[in-house]
Amino acid sequence: MPEPCAASPPSSQHGDPRLQALGKTISADRVTFDEYQTWVALTDGRTLGIPFAWFPYFLAAPPFERQAVTLSAFGLHWDALEEDILIAGLLAGRGDMAVIEL
Repeated sequence: MPEPCAASPPSSQHGDPRLQALGKTISADRVTFDEYQTWVALTDGRTLGIPFAWFPYFLAAPPFERQAVTLSAFGLHWDALEEDILIAGLLAGRGDMAVIEL
């Protein structure tokens, strides 16, 4: 069985989106919403579906406030909702642990 190698992958594999993310920060490329969840398209080609229940503020927020998202290198920010979500947290499967009354 071959041992893992720390060298760079061959350039012939450059088109593989999983390899393009190596050595780079994975960030959000685009954020969209449907009736029940937030869809976060990542720069490495993956798309995450995040239920609003993970972030209770979204359940009570009107759609125009959800749409007012700012993307950064590390996450998502909503001024009106005073909410920040880190991409690393989403990838780890963490939602907001706060409890609010709806």
